[in-house]
Amino acid sequence: MDPLRKILPLKSEILELTVTVPTQFSGQSFSVFKSIGEIKSEQWLSDGSLQVVLSINAGMKSSFLDRIGTATKGSAQVAEK
Repeated sequence: MDPLRKILPLKSEILELTVTVPTQFSGQSFSVFKSIGEIKSEQWLSDGSLQVVLSINAGMKSSFLDRIGTATKGSAQVAEK
């Protein structure tokens, strides 16, 4: 990709998402987080759920939403910063 950037100025937009996942789905969700983006921070909330700030390429957003929805059976909460 880098040699191509010298010829064509490519820019990819990076999104920062805050994702909250219930306790029972944290294990499956973590593998989705690691495979699709960069984990900026993670925090365990008082109710046992996991909150992660994730940076992903904007083009991967729909794929991420599909994968996290499947992993959490639709119970994940995703907010774009």
